[in-house]
Amino acid sequence: MPIPPGSRLGPFEILSPLGAGGMGEVYRARDTRLERDVAVKVLSDILLTTPTALERFQREARTASALNHPNICTIFDVGSDPPYLAMELLEGETVQQRLSRAPFEPTETIDCALAIADALDTAHTKGIIHRDIKPANIFMTARGPKILDFGLAKTAAGSDNDAATRAADAMVTEAGTAIGTPAYMSPEQLRGEPLDRRTDLFSFGLVLYEIATGQPAFDGKTAAVISAAILNHQPRPPRDVRRSVPTRLAEITLKLLEKDPADRYQTAADLRADLRRAKRELESGAIKVVAVRHRSRRHAAIGLVALVILALVAVAIYSLWPLARASGTPSTLSPAPANSFQLEQLTSSGNAAHPAISPDGRYVAYVQRDDTRYSLWIRQTATTSNVQIVAPEPGLPLLAPSVTPDGNFVDFIAGQRFPTESWFV
Repeated sequence: MPIPPGSRLGPFEILSPLGAGGMGEVYRARDTRLERDVAVKVLSDILLTTPTALERFQREARTASALNHPNICTIFDVGSDPPYLAMELLEGETVQQRLSRAPFEPTETIDCALAIADALDTAHTKGIIHRDIKPANIFMTARGPKILDFGLAKTAAGSDNDAATRAADAMVTEAGTAIGTPAYMSPEQLRGEPLDRRTDLFSFGLVLYEIATGQPAFDGKTAAVISAAILNHQPRPPRDVRRSVPTRLAEITLKLLEKDPADRYQTAADLRADLRRAKRELESGAIKVVAVRHRSRRHAAIGLVALVILALVAVAIYSLWPLARASGTPSTLSPAPANSFQLEQLTSSGNAAHPAISPDGRYVAYVQRDDTRYSLWIRQTATTSNVQIVAPEPGLPLLAPSVTPDGNFVDFIAGQRFPTESWFV
């Protein structure tokens, strides 16, 4: 039953309703002791007689109150008649609500991911696994994201509260039953296997994929279809979904989504370190995505003729050079001393070809070939940053990249699709 404004729950005066969910209602309330507004979460009347719901409600109070982090919603107080939680009043919207309008921009994505990684590191360090990381449980405020709802949280094996948590789990669910939100579960969670902190990292990988691309990593019309995709399929590369996703962020996201926990990030601290590197690259401009342009075969032919002419000029100069030296004719073509050059290998993959350097020498455009898949990349000469600017399409070769004099475009040729690998060498 809704609680009317003016009612009191302990020291909290109910002001207005904020919303309702599966566990109960949330109200704006006034803490009459400290003169501050709070959010009060009240367990639904229907669930008062359900031991599992009451245990989950009490667990949220115990778990969240043990954590002190700016990106975790703070629990202030707890009451029992009716059961309620008094918590930090948040102004903003959930990530789920935000995604209904548009995906996050790259800088915003990395900032949000850094905050959540830091919060998860704090929880995991205390032996607490959330087990229900999803867009609806991350709230965006003016000061950054906040993790909500630790009602499904579990104490990791070996920690001080492990025995108590296992006893509570026995009340909440039968052995081998997956609990959480199927669309954001890890493979081991869906299989009902023992969980550790890496399950939260997979779930957060699903969230990170969605906020970066605007689309879920695994989609389907039913929970069963989505669960099957999480267990058996690989997500599309994030940059295939949204080209503006930075390459390093895409790599981080896919590492979080490894099926085998051993292949994922092992700790939130490791994840946070890689996110910091991605943030530094983005802020320093090391990742520079330039516009690309496609050249027709007619333009390619013109370019080929120009290259032939340049080659003939070079051959003529090379042929006349000994005569000029023999006659003592002064020349401005004297080669620079060999020791004035510094050679540096930019790639070591063995599948990079057709390099084209920008006029300012700051980056090199090149084609990368993986079997019959060709992609166009940019490499910063001063850093180790590589950015894919044209994604591969099976059987479609990319040829002859060149950087325009103003450095704003990379021209290239996209050939016709071909059935064999002998077309391009």
